[in-house]
Amino acid sequence: MLDLHLLSPLLWDVELASLDAERHAGFLIRRALERGTWAEWRMIRAHYGDERIRQEVAAMTRLEPKALAYVAALLDQPLESFPCFATTRSQPAPWIS
Repeated sequence: MLDLHLLSPLLWDVELASLDAERHAGFLIRRALERGTWAEWRMIRAHYGDERIRQEVAAMTRLEPKALAYVAALLDQPLESFPCFATTRSQPAPWIS
């Protein structure tokens, strides 16, 4: 079982009591990929497994390019197999290079 209290620094803007690890899997995986530490990512990966992560990322309409490249390499999937690869921002955020 995923202990959300261990992820509280990553979820600083969310009421932990309102989160359900299974219902909000996509949110938790995205947050860990884009903003998490190595330890937080390892907890997420251990809990969900690679197949569930692949399914959740495939359902995402957006994901930061570096996070997408990492998860595609990790899962040995081409970038083009993820729909969010084709989705680009109209203007890149200034902090993303």
